[in-house]
Amino acid sequence: MTGAIGRTTVGLFILAGSVSGAWASDPASGLFSPSVYDWSGAYFGVHAGGKISSETEFHSDDVNGDTNLDIAGGAIGIYAGYNWQHGRWVIGLEGDVSAVFSADDSRTVQVVTGGGLVASRYAADLTFNGNLRGRVGYAFDRLLPFVAVGVSAARYEAEIVIPTVGRESEDALFIEYSLGAGIDYALRHNVLLRIEYIYEHFDREDLFSIIDAEQALKPHIVRGGVAVKFGAL
Repeated sequence: MTGAIGRTTVGLFILAGSVSGAWASDPASGLFSPSVYDWSGAYFGVHAGGKISSETEFHSDDVNGDTNLDIAGGAIGIYAGYNWQHGRWVIGLEGDVSAVFSADDSRTVQVVTGGGLVASRYAADLTFNGNLRGRVGYAFDRLLPFVAVGVSAARYEAEIVIPTVGRESEDALFIEYSLGAGIDYALRHNVLLRIEYIYEHFDREDLFSIIDAEQALKPHIVRGGVAVKFGAL
């Protein structure tokens, strides 16, 4: 899966570079002329990629030691949206959902209890994420660089096991914001390719009752996608 994602990503970058190179060698191709391809309309697609880094910030006065877990993993999902084009500017609204897999980690931490420090196990897993975003792009005919901002959600499962106290599991839904940028390329009139980067920011949420703890997440996501485009309404 990881190899396939990597090959897809490299292929999309080569494709974008080839198109850009063609424009650079032929200024008359219309780099600043009105866009020929019409980006207006609805689209639906699938994407795959990975959380290349998921910074975790665990805060608790009851825990000693490094609690920043490495919960990077893969993700696959669907996305859909609608674009409105005005001249070369393209604005749009898009939603996506992804199932996240292998984004889990655990470590041993020292928990302060009535009997002193106790070696305990802390584990976490990121299982789902989704975004509702607004997009703004500038069309170079079939190539559309864009930026996006919106609301993001992630499902986070955590567990702590303290031998002298007990075990507690937590299932939290984080909701905050995401920022992103990417490139869409119209391979055919109704087939769109994509490569993009997304940063999601989730501030502190309370976790557990047997200890006083807060958790924050800051995933970094790289993914590629392919979509089918429909006509404008």
